[in-house]
Amino acid sequence: MSRIIGGTTLPMLGRAMGRFIGRTPVRRLAWAPTSGAFPRRTAAELYAEIRDLTSPGGDYTVHNYVAVIAGEDMIPEAVVVETELFPRDAIQYYTAKNMGWEVSEEDTAKW
Repeated sequence: MSRIIGGTTLPMLGRAMGRFIGRTPVRRLAWAPTSGAFPRRTAAELYAEIRDLTSPGGDYTVHNYVAVIAGEDMIPEAVVVETELFPRDAIQYYTAKNMGWEVSEEDTAKW
């Protein structure tokens, strides 16, 4: 028995996709964090790099920027970058708020 999806049965869809895929080369992508395809730097170094890439005088456009934060430990000291706009307390507040964790009324009023 065939299941109908949008007027097309699954066997029909499978045959059609098989014909299409048969002419399309298969691409293999590396997603493993151990892949050496992307640069590895500290969070602060990556922030400095993206700020440099979007500095005044350019067009502020960066397409497909990808990098890996160096280190195996994803602890705040390794991955948090404080800025004038987002000091550590603000980052901690918005992290808690966005994660649905409890935040105080005092912090909500402050940030």
